[in-house]
Amino acid sequence: MRAPVLLSFFLTGLAAAQTYRAVDVTLTFGSGIFTAALSNAVSATLGSQKPTVKNGVAYVGARQTSGAWDVGLSPKLPLALNVTQESGSQDLNLRGLPLTRLNVKMGSGPVDIQLPGASLTAQVRQESGSLDLHVPQNTGLKLVVNRFQSGALTMERRTLAVGESLSGTYQTSNYATAKHKVTVNLIWGSGPVQVHTPGQ
Repeated sequence: MRAPVLLSFFLTGLAAAQTYRAVDVTLTFGSGIFTAALSNAVSATLGSQKPTVKNGVAYVGARQTSGAWDVGLSPKLPLALNVTQESGSQDLNLRGLPLTRLNVKMGSGPVDIQLPGASLTAQVRQESGSLDLHVPQNTGLKLVVNRFQSGALTMERRTLAVGESLSGTYQTSNYATAKHKVTVNLIWGSGPVQVHTPGQ
């Protein structure tokens, strides 16, 4: 009796999985140490059995108030990722993930983002702290500064701007010839922003 039940459950889950072909994940965190990275051990929907599905996209979310939060993200389906955090530190290692879009909102604290080798658009909003952006060697990054109240902007070890009310568009030296291109739209409060040399 038990085997048919398990088979039925498996087929039901498989049918449900086939109703979406991409995932939109929203993670909301209060304060503490937040890390996210690729994991083959988790489901694309973070364990949600019945995600909301619209136009082939499954929408799922999770939240935690404080402490240390380590989130694994599945590489099985294209992924749009939204992360909101009040304070603490944030380490997003997104290498190897089929990321299509990234939206980061941080109150105060350091943020380190390792982007995958893929073409995508990201938005980073941060009130204060520091921001480090890394891309693989075959990926170029364009930084569009929509607002920059105060701090210093460094790209590939060169200080491009220091002061208040900065604006403009900045690119890594490989952007024109890079296989993949990432555009990061930045809304910044105060602190240093560093775009590392691709591959470093």
